[in-house]
Amino acid sequence: MNRMLLAILLLSTAMAVYTTTEIASGYRGIGSIDISGNTLLIAEKDNSQVTALNAITYSETAVEQVNNVQSVSAVGSAVYAGTTTGVRKYSWTGSAFNYLEQFSTNSHITTDVAQLGSYTYVLVTETPSQGRIIRYDYLGTADPFGNVVNTMRNPKELATYSGMNLVLDEASSSIYSFSYSTEGRNFASFAKISTSETLSAPKGMAVLTDGSLAVADSGSKRIVKLVYTGSVLQKADEITLSFTPVDVVQYGNILFVASANAVYAIEQTDVDISYTPAPPVESQATQFEAIMKGIGPSATVTWDINGVKLSGTKVSHTFSKAGTYTAKVTVVEGGKEVASDSVTVSVTTKSAAPSAKPYASIISETCSKLSAWCECTGKECMDACASVAKKSGLPATTFDSGCVIALPSEKYDCEEVASGMPGFTKKTCSEVLEYCAKLTGAETYKRVGFKTEEEQRDATNYVIVLIAALSFVVLAAHFIAKK
Repeated sequence: MNRMLLAILLLSTAMAVYTTTEIASGYRGIGSIDISGNTLLIAEKDNSQVTALNAITYSETAVEQVNNVQSVSAVGSAVYAGTTTGVRKYSWTGSAFNYLEQFSTNSHITTDVAQLGSYTYVLVTETPSQGRIIRYDYLGTADPFGNVVNTMRNPKELATYSGMNLVLDEASSSIYSFSYSTEGRNFASFAKISTSETLSAPKGMAVLTDGSLAVADSGSKRIVKLVYTGSVLQKADEITLSFTPVDVVQYGNILFVASANAVYAIEQTDVDISYTPAPPVESQATQFEAIMKGIGPSATVTWDINGVKLSGTKVSHTFSKAGTYTAKVTVVEGGKEVASDSVTVSVTTKSAAPSAKPYASIISETCSKLSAWCECTGKECMDACASVAKKSGLPATTFDSGCVIALPSEKYDCEEVASGMPGFTKKTCSEVLEYCAKLTGAETYKRVGFKTEEEQRDATNYVIVLIAALSFVVLAAHFIAKK
């Protein structure tokens, strides 16, 4: 298994690295790839077959023979195999292909099938100098074809991105946006989109979950990430490859990229620094943690905190005096650096640290509104609130004078809030309160309606006096009655 560092992406002060693994090889003339559920579909032109690969285990699931296949596309539970003469449609069960129907495209090569808006469209190359985009439900009719687009000389892929229908053309190295007239038969508009990055023979594209458009640029051996700014597709990032890509798709946090004879899994590795308390206080221990993404358990984690060298995922450091310091973490896996991050830490004096203890309380008699409060102000409170929310999975709200953990809207009840707790079956409001208090390190005051210990004590004294007075009245009435 081959692992390589592919590219470096700088985000703030964190360094993310892309690593690639060849997951399958020995294919002959891959035309395109696509994802259906947890299955990676591979169209092999020279073997005239579509291969299904488990996207998690990378094991082969099924193989379907398709004469002259050029492309494969997944639309919902349907799989379309594009050939040199038409389209074959299958249903995919997750383990087998079930043939449904086929249509001719008059000897035009089908390069993609995609869902655009309400309809499924077929992309074909008609001649070396023109292409067409056809509505699938028009195939098989007397006149299935819409307008010819002469500017598309070798169209490769369709996509919907940033509210636009897009088509990628290899020959012109361009991306076009288009729309149809009401009947969906002819174009209402067709225009080239400006890109900040020059593309060279792009063969595939995919819309990613991070909001970018990934383009498999074969001429430059790159995956180029583009973001639409309103008029231009601006380059946001790139991944340099050691092979020529023909297509790209995303599955979870992994990019699958195909060459002519192999498929690679590309994963981003990253690390972020978390620390408590925030801000740190002089002469008091600060706990640092490296939160890693896409990195294995065998990785080595080292720290440089104000010149002090430490190792481990979690470390502790005490700053001797207030001031501004830098903490850096570096992660090495397989003998190579795979991620790093650095943060600027502002250490406060002891006197600057808030003296008030946080508290937690139920502030609704019906328990339909549940809150765990941190009574603090400023950045420390905000950071603590965000940290608790991140670790617990409970919602959090911050404001000028403090923060609220697990504050649902009125339509939620205590049990719905509690469902975010580990091992939840059916929790009482008090159990949820104690859980929130434990997360925040707060003192817990369980009496409903009292936010502070003083309020609770005053109310308790009032109740004691009231009970004593009522007891006196009852005794007096009883004494009078006896007389």
